[in-house]
Amino acid sequence: MGWKLSRIDLTGCHQIKPNEEIDLCIELEKEFRAAIHGVVKFPNGKPVEGAVVKLFKKNKEYKSYESKCEKKYEEKCEEKYEKEYEKFEKGYDKGYDKCFDKDCDLIPVTFTFTDECGQFLFGVESEKDYVIKVFFYKPEKYPNCHEKK
Repeated sequence: MGWKLSRIDLTGCHQIKPNEEIDLCIELEKEFRAAIHGVVKFPNGKPVEGAVVKLFKKNKEYKSYESKCEKKYEEKCEEKYEKEYEKFEKGYDKGYDKCFDKDCDLIPVTFTFTDECGQFLFGVESEKDYVIKVFFYKPEKYPNCHEKK
């Protein structure tokens, strides 16, 4: 659990005067927001500057095959999903019409680019399921738009 950052402005009539000491009592409030911070690196460990990092929220309406099949209902559930599961295993239906366990049902939230240290940061709602996707492309040669033909 975190705590909200409190701000106290010591300006105007509350400004600290020379040779003065001020005692403050600050009461913190609970913080319910969250943050996701990460670093994108190449396989050699070098940070990736300028990578696109996209944040998605999982649609909670759907549950995976495993979560649908609790132990006490496993036999009934296996019979019910056996045909669909076989289709999924054979490679049919790979995201074209629908995804078997609805992992493809993602809601885009926001995106950012990594900084010179390969870092990114998202402020998010707590207690939600998120997926992060990263993409980086460096063209071999940048086109010169100002070059005359």
